[in-house]
Amino acid sequence: MIKINKIRIKDYKSINDTGDIFIQDRITVLAGKNESGKTNILKALDTYYQDNFSKEDVPTRDLELNPTIFVEFSILGKYFNELTDKEWLDNDVEYSYCMVRSKNVKDKLSGRLCDEILKNIKIEIENYVYENFNSIEILLDCKIDMEKLKEEMFFMYKECILEGNSIEDCLDDFVCNVFDSDNEIENKKKNIAVELKKFSLYKFVEKIYDVIIPEFKYFDNFDDMIPDEIDISELNDSEFIRKNRGFVNLLSYFKKTLPEFMKEMEEVSRTPQTKLDEYSDNITLDYQNIYKQEKLKISLNKDGSKIYINIYDIDDKIKPKKPSQRSKGLQWFLSFYLMLNSSSKNCILLIDEPGLYLHASAQEDILNFFENKLENYIIYTTHSPYLIDTKNMLRIKLVTNDRSKRKGTIVENKYYKCSDLDTITPIITAIGYNVTKSPLEFGGGLNVITEGISDRYYILAFMKLLKKEEVIHIIPSQGARATHLLASIAIGWNLKYIVILDTDKGNEDARERLKNLYNSEDEYNAYVYNVIDKENSCIEDVFSMEDRKKFSIGNSKKNKLIHAKKFFDLVENGTIRFDDLSDESRNNINFIIDILDKNI
Repeated sequence: MIKINKIRIKDYKSINDTGDIFIQDRITVLAGKNESGKTNILKALDTYYQDNFSKEDVPTRDLELNPTIFVEFSILGKYFNELTDKEWLDNDVEYSYCMVRSKNVKDKLSGRLCDEILKNIKIEIENYVYENFNSIEILLDCKIDMEKLKEEMFFMYKECILEGNSIEDCLDDFVCNVFDSDNEIENKKKNIAVELKKFSLYKFVEKIYDVIIPEFKYFDNFDDMIPDEIDISELNDSEFIRKNRGFVNLLSYFKKTLPEFMKEMEEVSRTPQTKLDEYSDNITLDYQNIYKQEKLKISLNKDGSKIYINIYDIDDKIKPKKPSQRSKGLQWFLSFYLMLNSSSKNCILLIDEPGLYLHASAQEDILNFFENKLENYIIYTTHSPYLIDTKNMLRIKLVTNDRSKRKGTIVENKYYKCSDLDTITPIITAIGYNVTKSPLEFGGGLNVITEGISDRYYILAFMKLLKKEEVIHIIPSQGARATHLLASIAIGWNLKYIVILDTDKGNEDARERLKNLYNSEDEYNAYVYNVIDKENSCIEDVFSMEDRKKFSIGNSKKNKLIHAKKFFDLVENGTIRFDDLSDESRNNINFIIDILDKNI
């Protein structure tokens, strides 16, 4: 499989310069609010693959700009050798390369893979010319300088590799440079073209971009829906595929190309409907692995020049519905399902707002499907917390567009770096939702009630830093004022528990509510503890100022949860160790751990 490592987009629609977008996982999430430019990133990649820039892609701020897209890939040597029938590369080595495409300039290929290809091309040209030089002179009926022939052949192939030219495009320059005389130049060109086509490198160069540039497949919520009907007379229209991508994907499910389908529909008598009936029988779609609620069947029927598409419930063959009569969620899913089935495993999927019309649990099904059922690289946009996997936060790229500063669309690779509340709200919601959707239960051992989810992540991180393995359940509350509710549950169930609170001034009311649960001040003090031995402080003040800067720990209300989750992830993967912290931070963490040890 070809990997995609890095993307950069410049001067494309709303984008001035995204900066480098690092692809660190098979799945990449572009998260941000509406009108931030998320969709333009996907459209840019689709334009890049199609190599079809238009005047609409040029930013309106300056119509002289040249939209340019950089994509860095890597390919395993073994895979490259298999695709090209060459033995040029080390099987177990990954070779990186960058392809740059723009509106006004030729393609530019560079990188280690390119260097290796050119090195081997040079060797093959040397061998080819040495073995065939006499026959080439006889064919062309003239004397040729061998070194010049080798040099110009290499230059021609190099130009084809680096800029995507075909050999035919380069033949004029090649012939003019090899031969001193202009006599019979056209005949020599024809003859040398015949000879070059016998050379194995000819086919290699002609197909190399098809090998190393994977297919990008863009799925749009609105343009890819399955139509209610199509007119056979429009199948030859040059715009048909663009306007009916959903139907073309349906044909791909049948393993039919549009020309093959057109030919079948042109046949006389009952053959077209017979074919359509055969297709209909083979497209009973089982949604149980993704869209768990329904099983459906699609039926195609021909009437005159029209083909009508109907969707039946699997147990009801009497009441068909047009695609447009089904729910938007089902329309989206069906179209998406067909797009996937028309894509290869090596295809890079670009999906704009997946599951936009689906309810929360169905969006979770889509996320699970991406994770466990697909092998493709996927880049998708979203502002839904249900499509953000909090176990894989490094996938998230935050997309912003500060129009007041005229910076255009910008991508931040670190999910915890953005300060725009509207942009990070889905992430904060996702982290909280991730905890609450699978409610944390009180259990045996010590139950620790915290003010919120960020406190929970920090205390879990502290336990990991000091390798605490005792049974301890961290139960987050919805703010300090609700901790007495969880404490009352623990008391009623006769569970072992404590409450850990910040010491800031906003907690007086919360503490009064907790005190009402106990018979005395001593009893209250036996169950309720401060997170730090310092007045007017919160969980983030456990860290010294040195460590807060070092590990980007903030206590701003709008992103404190993101910082807490990031710190926990870094501890869990071993990036941060206890010894990496300052003495002040270690002492404060030990203060919390001592509280836990005292109550275990």
